[in-house]
Amino acid sequence: MNIVIIGGGKLGFYLAKTLIEHQHHPVVIEADSVTCTEISDSLEIPVVCGDGTTAEALRAARADRADVLVAVTGKDEQNLVACQLARM
Repeated sequence: MNIVIIGGGKLGFYLAKTLIEHQHHPVVIEADSVTCTEISDSLEIPVVCGDGTTAEALRAARADRADVLVAVTGKDEQNLVACQLARM
């Protein structure tokens, strides 16, 4: 499955790691550039460094072709907006 994860904190990182172990293909969207580099280097997966509540970041992560989108940022408002934008 192709899965987009918005938020690369602890939860997003371990979710991506677990999905890789189960032969899925995650892409992470993360706003912090240092965290983007850490995730990319550790998991060797695509990471979009940007705001998951923007159409540009969702487009870059190919959210339109994802089987699942998961928003796990630390802010409920951002998670809601990201999921609503992904539906469009």
